[in-house]
Amino acid sequence: MIRCIAIDDEPLALEQISRFIRRIPELSLVGACLTARQANELMERETVDLLFLDIELPGMDGVEFAKSLFERSYAAATPLSVVFTTAYPQYAVEGFRVDAVDFLLKPLSFTDLQNAVEKVKRRISLNKLETAANKEQDNHIFVKANGLMRKISVPDIVFIKGLSEYVQICVRGEKKFIVTHESLKHFESLLPSDKFLRIHKSFLVNMTHLECADSEFLTVGGFELPVGQKFRPAVKQYLAQIVH
Repeated sequence: MIRCIAIDDEPLALEQISRFIRRIPELSLVGACLTARQANELMERETVDLLFLDIELPGMDGVEFAKSLFERSYAAATPLSVVFTTAYPQYAVEGFRVDAVDFLLKPLSFTDLQNAVEKVKRRISLNKLETAANKEQDNHIFVKANGLMRKISVPDIVFIKGLSEYVQICVRGEKKFIVTHESLKHFESLLPSDKFLRIHKSFLVNMTHLECADSEFLTVGGFELPVGQKFRPAVKQYLAQIVH
């Protein structure tokens, strides 16, 4: 069952999409909200897999709200799916920049919603396959990049840099970073903690590639990376262990 929330500041539009959701057996409507704030409060209490999210909302627009969610732990263990709804087609590009599953123009039809749900189901299935593959391959992980599943050797990962909506994975021997829509927290929980160390809010480092270090910077794979003040005690403890 896919647990979802509908968010729209127009009561009639909210009621319509709620009715459509109730007609789809795979969906469970957790709540219907008029603002992003209401939805955020609900998500603090409930597990949610999918948002049907209007873009024009009071206080915080839908795109900014989606960005804020992808930066938090909601997107770590179980990636959140977002379907944007709006009466304004010019928002489409901005919506897809936050990796929306679909972008529906109002007035919505039931068929529009059904098609969007099929896309969501495919994405959830792909995420499950990725998770299963990662569990089976201790020395490899699989990530989605440019629409494809990429197999990456864990020992070859030098570091991972977290961005607002994506991460960049620096891999030994690769000329370019591998970019995937995930959170740094996701990889922190996925990769072995005896080798990968969070040194900054934006960096997770494979310490087997460590070249030199001081209290403020580490050099790994030729890259000089900052050590955040919050993470310095953990870095200091790790360095003390490998020195002795």
